[in-house]
Amino acid sequence: KIIELIDAAESKGTGLLVFPQLALTGSDCGQLFFQKQLYTHQMSCLDDVIAATEGKNLTVAIGHYSKEMNRLYNCYSVIRDGEICGTTQMQILTRDQLAYFSPANEDIMLYSDEENTLGFHGNADLAIISKCENPMVGQFKYAENQACAQSGENNNVTIYISTSGLAVIAENGKVISKKSPFQMDELTFADVDLD
Repeated sequence: KIIELIDAAESKGTGLLVFPQLALTGSDCGQLFFQKQLYTHQMSCLDDVIAATEGKNLTVAIGHYSKEMNRLYNCYSVIRDGEICGTTQMQILTRDQLAYFSPANEDIMLYSDEENTLGFHGNADLAIISKCENPMVGQFKYAENQACAQSGENNNVTIYISTSGLAVIAENGKVISKKSPFQMDELTFADVDLD
């Protein structure tokens, strides 16, 4: 499905496609995160995503997990034209995630070029708030408020995306696009000005 969404986004002229945390495995794998078979399959899927971006004018930010020195990390990678441009390990984890993943020492900027930065810090030109959460009452309004507050405070574009399917894009304190958690197969689009 991820490859289909990449192709659909590229056909619509999308410049950036953001997937939630642990998009390649799902966030509810529990003890399976420690199994070699799941990790190997996920890395194969990541290779497929990398290959799917080759020759496309599309940047993909996608959540997955990595293994280093017998520790697991919840990660995000930025992929463009068949290459990983940057990967960061998540520093802030939920209580459930701490049972499986180690927190990074610090979140680093995910991607930067001559013009813009993409990251998890509010001071990035385009900031991502990614949550592992199930749909719940009030969540949609909370997401809107979070995205608006961060984008307004930092005069940037903020994307709030969750594993429940919820997505909110805010620019300079205003929601410019949103999708409820129950529209899983739909993409959320917005034209933004990063200048």
